[in-house]
Amino acid sequence: MHLHIASVNVKGLNSPQKRKNVLNWARNAKVDILCLQETHFKVNSFTKINSPFYPEVFYANAPVKKNGVAILIKKSLPITIKEIQQDPHGRFLLLNFEICSLKYTILNIYAPNTHQVKFITKALKNLPESPLDRKQLIVVGDFNVAPDPYLDKLPIPKGQALRTPMNLAKGLKLQIKKYGLYDAWRADHPNGKDFTYFSHVHLSHSRIDLIFLDPFLLQSMEKAYIGIATWTDHAPVGIHLNLSTIPNPSALWKLNNSILSTPENIDQLVKLTEDFKSFNPQNDYSPDLLWCSYKAFIRGHIIALTSKLKKNKQQTLAELHEQLTNELANLKKNPTKAISQKVAMLKQKIIDLNAEKIAYQLLMLKQKYYSEDNKMGKLLSNKLKEARAKSRIESIKSADGKMLTNPNQIAQEFANYYATLYNLRNAPNTPQPTQTNIKNFLASLTLPTLSQQQIENLNQPISPEEILQATKILKNNKAPGPDGFTNNFYKKLLPAISPLLSQLFNNLSSNPSPRSELFQATITTIPKPGKDPNSVTNYRPISLLNSDIKIYAKILATRLNPLLKTLIVNDQVGFVPTRQAPDNTRKLINVALHANSHKTSCLILSLDAEKAFDRVAWPFIKAVLIKFGFSDFFLNSILALYINPSAKVYTNGFSSAPFLLTNGTRQGCPLSPLIFALIMEPLAETIRNSEKIQGYTIGSHTCKISLFADDVIITLTDPVNSLSALFHTLQQFSVVSYYKTNTSKTEALPIWIPNHILQDLKASYKFEWQRSSIKYLGIYLSFSVRNLFKDNFTPMLTTFTKTTQDWMYKNISWFGRLAAIKCNLLPKILYLFRTIPICIPAKFFSSLQGLLSKFIWQKKRPRTAFTTMTKLKNKGGLALPNFRKYYQACHLNFLQRFYDLNNPPQWTLQEKSILPFSELPITSTIWIPPRLRPGKELFLPTTTATLKIWDSLMHTANLKDGLYPLFPLSGLQKLIDNLTLTLWTEANILTFADLFHNSIFQPFNYLRKKFKVPNTTFLTYLQIRSYLKMHSLQSLKEASLEQKRLTTQIQLPSKISHYYRTLLDINLPEQDSFITKWATDMNTTIDPIDWNIALSVLFSSIRSVRFLETSVKLMYRWYFTPAKLYRIYPATASNKCWRNCNQVGTFMHIWWDCHKLKEFWPMVFSLLTEILEVTITFSPRTALLNLDMDHIPWNKKCLITHILAVSRLLLARNWKSTSIPALEEISALINNTNIMEYYNARNNHLLHKYHAKWNPWNSTKYSDKRNPACFY
Repeated sequence: MHLHIASVNVKGLNSPQKRKNVLNWARNAKVDILCLQETHFKVNSFTKINSPFYPEVFYANAPVKKNGVAILIKKSLPITIKEIQQDPHGRFLLLNFEICSLKYTILNIYAPNTHQVKFITKALKNLPESPLDRKQLIVVGDFNVAPDPYLDKLPIPKGQALRTPMNLAKGLKLQIKKYGLYDAWRADHPNGKDFTYFSHVHLSHSRIDLIFLDPFLLQSMEKAYIGIATWTDHAPVGIHLNLSTIPNPSALWKLNNSILSTPENIDQLVKLTEDFKSFNPQNDYSPDLLWCSYKAFIRGHIIALTSKLKKNKQQTLAELHEQLTNELANLKKNPTKAISQKVAMLKQKIIDLNAEKIAYQLLMLKQKYYSEDNKMGKLLSNKLKEARAKSRIESIKSADGKMLTNPNQIAQEFANYYATLYNLRNAPNTPQPTQTNIKNFLASLTLPTLSQQQIENLNQPISPEEILQATKILKNNKAPGPDGFTNNFYKKLLPAISPLLSQLFNNLSSNPSPRSELFQATITTIPKPGKDPNSVTNYRPISLLNSDIKIYAKILATRLNPLLKTLIVNDQVGFVPTRQAPDNTRKLINVALHANSHKTSCLILSLDAEKAFDRVAWPFIKAVLIKFGFSDFFLNSILALYINPSAKVYTNGFSSAPFLLTNGTRQGCPLSPLIFALIMEPLAETIRNSEKIQGYTIGSHTCKISLFADDVIITLTDPVNSLSALFHTLQQFSVVSYYKTNTSKTEALPIWIPNHILQDLKASYKFEWQRSSIKYLGIYLSFSVRNLFKDNFTPMLTTFTKTTQDWMYKNISWFGRLAAIKCNLLPKILYLFRTIPICIPAKFFSSLQGLLSKFIWQKKRPRTAFTTMTKLKNKGGLALPNFRKYYQACHLNFLQRFYDLNNPPQWTLQEKSILPFSELPITSTIWIPPRLRPGKELFLPTTTATLKIWDSLMHTANLKDGLYPLFPLSGLQKLIDNLTLTLWTEANILTFADLFHNSIFQPFNYLRKKFKVPNTTFLTYLQIRSYLKMHSLQSLKEASLEQKRLTTQIQLPSKISHYYRTLLDINLPEQDSFITKWATDMNTTIDPIDWNIALSVLFSSIRSVRFLETSVKLMYRWYFTPAKLYRIYPATASNKCWRNCNQVGTFMHIWWDCHKLKEFWPMVFSLLTEILEVTITFSPRTALLNLDMDHIPWNKKCLITHILAVSRLLLARNWKSTSIPALEEISALINNTNIMEYYNARNNHLLHKYHAKWNPWNSTKYSDKRNPACFY
């Protein structure tokens, strides 16, 4: 490997432009280790050098903004840092590190310009003095000393002026010699003259930026150079080392998506594609050969196009560099002021040219922050994360126990492991599937099969529309497969390449030997959390497939997906439509709680399957698919993916040798999880059918197995016999499928198993035996409600507390903190609500709300009510999650599942089967008031928890006495002795509502006429009427609007979000207090609907959170005015306006009434009228609250809202100031946001919407003509 080490004095890096210059130069020069001096960073300042290409940066900073050194490490360099020494004054930084087990030391120095030798002596003392203890040494930096004044200074000092440089040079040489170091550049240029620093004051050159190497590294040096000083006053210096022990990274071609961003390039690629198709008729070649040839053809043209574009961009810069090199040579020979000025002029031209590029990069960065900062998304997520985790694998233990650090060897070790894993037919101790074994195993099973119509639909040829839909789903900017073609390429060129893809895909089913490069994959590895990172077994392999094959697999998956529910029993909930993890967790919690409460012996076993997806036997896949009824085109289309695939491992920038695969489903293929769910069904069916494997029974429902893909839990009674039968079945399944259970990692939770039996089981089965809970699908399952809460919700609360404390003072705004809760905390707590359906104490929610309030308000007093913030945005709120309402919504969603009679989840069957009365299902029980509900003490705890939520919402004290119309009359049979309803049921008199007309309890004659019931049922009528009179229940309940909505939703398929929206509306105040205050201040009335519309327009019109937040804070009266501060701090604060108008600074005064604003708001409204040519009401209602704009067209309304938001922001920026924003400030800020809006629209292909909104502004004299949009 060629190791490139460079050093440069940057003379301050607090400017983002300067940082961009450094990183661009280092990346273009392909520097591996970059040493910087004079960074001017302060101690404890936040990291300012952020680059994905140089993710590891080490600093030594000073207490003030001077000095400072840093070392940047390239991402692909296989380096392991062992020790760091930092000078507290920011003068030196030492790193001890290893590359491929070889030890190195690098010392980065920034010497002062006085007492240089004394400092260098002190800095070098950090190196071991004994040669035996030294690693391979590299000492770099700005030494402020020329090693030889005769060779390294120009002009050469004479007389007395020579004495100091000579003394400094001698001192430097003495110290360097002491450590056996050599001047790298002088060794490469024994008689050369070149310099790193030019003093414009003295017109003198000197070589003071130096690199010293020990003899070993000096022998490995290929070149030492001095570069050209352009963006800093010191020239960069560097060395190239040829270290044969370090391998070169693998070069993988990847399409640069930027060439797809211009229509001209797209048109050129489309034309090339059409030319290829015309020169190569599809009937003359096999589709796979034609497609692979096309990819090779277009790849070559893309490379040529990219190279041409890059050359054109750099041509001017290259010419300037050549001129500068020549003039510098002249300056060194003849240092005159004229040449110096010419050099300075050329440098400035280069700086200006680079500045244009950097300015554009910074503009795009600003645009990104403008559009995405403090919103839910990647930008906020990165802010909230801890320091970037290392993605590099530093070492791996080989099969023979050696620790490997060479990246090539690491990649190959992974490849060796996966080659063994994906070729189990060669494993000597692994039972091999045979056609006979597979046939015999499946013959005993009765599995569902596809209907003839389903088979015909599956076997239809792949259509262009399917290709289009599958391509649309692909995400942009994802890592490509081995061919380097990204998803973006397929999306942009699909109309041109669709015929080629269509022919290819339809041909694969009948092609016995498609070209192998189609099915190549690159395997990348993801470490499993909490596992030893030095073991190859503790990494999850992700296969990066070529995008064409991902499209193909997605089409097949889309066809197969809707059929899974008819083929797979609902024990399996992974990757099957409408089934989810909560379906299994609730079922298992029911088993555990029921077994514990009934003191029934039960064993819950969580099987650990070893590399389940990677071990699947392909003959078994084929046999199972045939068993389910797949055939012909669709079957062969699936099997084509398994004809001749290969892979290579890519880690740390290095690729292994490729290897073939003969088993396994690839993790990364859209079809793999569906295939895996199908091939697990025979195992599940075998266990279900086995009489020797005794499952746990609740009522009439027996639970044996629960699956989420490869996560399998078995629930057993009679564990002694059942375990033996279970492992016999697993062994049979292993023989036909390669499935392997890791017994030592399998968890077991015994419940009420006698101790003597339990001890025998522990001796026979070396499971991980647990005492109170086992982990499944990310939660801890236990046999007590108390433990379920303690093991899951309590740790979650602790985690949230620590998380919010870590976030407390991060650089995120008020809206950013709300977004952080929504995108990070809500999904985690919502998952627990859904998977653990138990009663949660109110104290949990109050604690949760308390810690979130501390985070939102940064431990200060809240300025906006919690109920206001939790309202939906279209209701005047900020959509802050209300976790208590989400908890209730989850239980309502559970309740709705009882209405699903077609394919009910198994937990509903459990809970129904244990109901005390079969004629009174849950869907009827819920309408009976809790005090009258029969047999409620027999309910399972999960049922009780769900009904408790329902009762708290529907059977509330504020309702009028009476019964719900849906109250089932069958419920009265448990309350009234000898009540007979048979004839009434036959006559369809079923609910309480049938006894009423116009809310009046009807006489028996009414029922006899309407329902044709015989007179013999009059006793039934009298019994019911008497009971209702006795309990004052002779009326219907008058439900609220929200309760009526819940009544409707509960009987229809509804999402959690539907219930949540309804619950938010319960008990809401008619009007928020701040709206009332605004109405009082303005002496007007404000319709809440108008208010909500105004807020919705605000959210729709303004992309930037910074602008949006100011206007929302204003509408919520968030700001502390002088009058309010005076009420809080009467002893220290003044209630007078800070604009020196001697008036009380009320809210309205500060924002509208102050006489200093008499010119401001008329100026703003005059600007709006001039630009938009519409009539706008001049009032605080419009200026401050966006009201009274219903008559204005939408696009103009959006622009008005935007300009008003800018005006408010400028006023807020001058808070506690006497200054009033001028028209120039307003137009300048509008122009800045206009440019951001333009580039955002361009990047998201929404220019038509941008122009509709911004054209009125762009056509005025106020617009910034530098905005590209002004040229349209």
